[in-house]
Amino acid sequence: MVRQVLQFKLLVIMLLILVSTPLFGQNDFFKKVDIFLNHYVQSGRVDYEKIQENEAALHHLIEEIQSFPVSEQDATTQKAFWINAYILITIKTVVDHYPIESPLDFPGFFKQKNIAGTLSLSLDEIEKIKLLESFQDPRIHFAIVCAASDCSPIANHAYFPNMLDDQLDIQVSKAMDNPNFIRVDTLQKEINISEIFRWYKPDFDASGGVRPFINKYRSIPLPDNFKIKYYTFNWTLNDVDSNDNPERYRASALLKTKTIELKVFNSMYTERRFDGFEKFNSRSTYFSSFIQFLYGWNDKINLGADVVIKSNVVNDFASSFPLEVLNFRNFSTYKSIDCKDADNNISPFSNCKENGASRFDTLRQADGQVIQTSSAAGLAHIGPKIKFNPIKKWSSLSLQQTLYIPIQKKVDGQFISFTQLFYDKTIKDHSQFFVEASLWTPITPDFRVNPFFKVFYNYFPTNKWTIYAMTSVPLEIGAGTKYFLTPNLEIEFLYTYYLPIDHFLGDKRPVTFNIGFRYSNSN
Repeated sequence: MVRQVLQFKLLVIMLLILVSTPLFGQNDFFKKVDIFLNHYVQSGRVDYEKIQENEAALHHLIEEIQSFPVSEQDATTQKAFWINAYILITIKTVVDHYPIESPLDFPGFFKQKNIAGTLSLSLDEIEKIKLLESFQDPRIHFAIVCAASDCSPIANHAYFPNMLDDQLDIQVSKAMDNPNFIRVDTLQKEINISEIFRWYKPDFDASGGVRPFINKYRSIPLPDNFKIKYYTFNWTLNDVDSNDNPERYRASALLKTKTIELKVFNSMYTERRFDGFEKFNSRSTYFSSFIQFLYGWNDKINLGADVVIKSNVVNDFASSFPLEVLNFRNFSTYKSIDCKDADNNISPFSNCKENGASRFDTLRQADGQVIQTSSAAGLAHIGPKIKFNPIKKWSSLSLQQTLYIPIQKKVDGQFISFTQLFYDKTIKDHSQFFVEASLWTPITPDFRVNPFFKVFYNYFPTNKWTIYAMTSVPLEIGAGTKYFLTPNLEIEFLYTYYLPIDHFLGDKRPVTFNIGFRYSNSN
C-alpha cells in the first residue's frame, strides 16, 4: 500500500514537472537522462550493444555532466545529479570496453579518474565522496548501479530533484521485495542477502542496522529468528543481451549457492557396416540416457551426480531399425544364412565346405568368427561429480570431474573417469563460442585415455531460441537447437554425422540423434 501511495505521488509530481518546466533549462538534463534510460534499460538491465551502435546520445549526456553547474544547486539537486551522473558514467565505461562479461574484466573500472572529463573524478570518488559522505543516505546503494547482475536492478528512469525521496523509497522497496535480491529460505530458516550490506555495514548501522533497514522497506518483514547470511556477489555484466530472462546457458558457469540444475540428455548412436555386410542390413545402435543433477554447494564449488541408463543392439540383422534399441531387451542370437549364394557359389559369409556342406550356417566374419546379434539394457553407471573454477580470475573457465561406477556389468562393466574443461566466450551479434576439452578414461578392465575436443558456435535469434553448430575434432560435425519452454525449462535437439575417415572409422558410418531437457531454478 505504501508503494502505491508513493507511486501516485510520483505521477502527480511528474505531471507538474512536465507542465511547469521550460523546454530548456536546469531540469532539461534530468529529462534527457530519463528519456535515455527509458529507451535503453529493460527489466533492470542495460542494452549496451544498442547503446554502442548509437553512442551520440550518451556522449551528449556525458558532456552535460561536465558542464552542469552542480556547485550552484541546492543539496537535493546535487544529490539527484550525482546519482544520475554515476549511472551514466558506469554505462559509458562499459560501452567503451564492450563486449565484456563483467566490469571486473576492465582493470580500474571504479578507480580510473577523468571518467567524467573535466570533473576528474572516478566512480569510487563520486560514490564515496559526492554521495555517501555528503548525504549519508544508505538508500543511495540501491539507486546507483555497478554494472553487475547482483547490483540492485537499475531503474529505467532518471532521478529528479523534485521527487527524489519518493523515488529512492520506491527503488529500495523494489529491491527489498525482490526474492532474488533478498533470498528467504524458510526450510533452513536463513536469509541470504547481498554483500552490499556487508561492504557498507556502517552506512546501515547508522540508520538502525541491516535487518531494521530491510524490514522498513519490505512488504513482509524478515522473521526475527531467521539467521542472516551473505551470498557471494555475482559480477556478471547486467547486460540485456547475455543475461536476459530466461538466462542464457553457459556450460562453464557455476550454479549459485543452493540452486539446482537437472538435465536429461538422451543420445542414440547408430551405425551400419559397409564391408560387404550391408547386404544383410547390419546395424548396431547404442542408446544412453544421462540423468544429471548439480547443486550449488557454494559459488565456488558445485556437487552432483549422474545416473546413466543404457541400451544397445549390436549386429541387428532382423529389423535394422534404430529405434529397436528402445525396447530395452536382453538377448543374444545368431543369424542363419544359406551356404550358397544365388549363383550356387559357397557364401564368403559362412563356414560351409564344398563337400558335405549343410544347407545353412551362421553368419561369420572373413576370419570365420561367428557374428552374434546381442542386446543389453539397464542401469549402467552412477557417477558422483564435482565442478569448480580452477582459476578464480577466469570466470569463463571451469573444470568438472566425474567418476562413473558400473552397476550392471552386462550393460557396461567399465570404471570410467571423465574429466571436462569448459570455456565459453560471449561475443557480439547475439552469439557465443564454447569449447570443451575432455578425457574419457576407462580405468578397468582395460586402461586407456581417450581425449576429445569439441567446439560449439551458438547463435541467439530470440530470447528463447538458440541455434548452434558443433564439431568434435576431427570426426564429428553436427547442428542443433534449444528452446525455452518456460523460463526454467529448456529443450534441445541435436543431430551429428561422422565424417567417413577410414583411418578412424574403417567401414562404419555412424550418426547420432539427441534430445535433452534442462531445468534450473537459477534462471
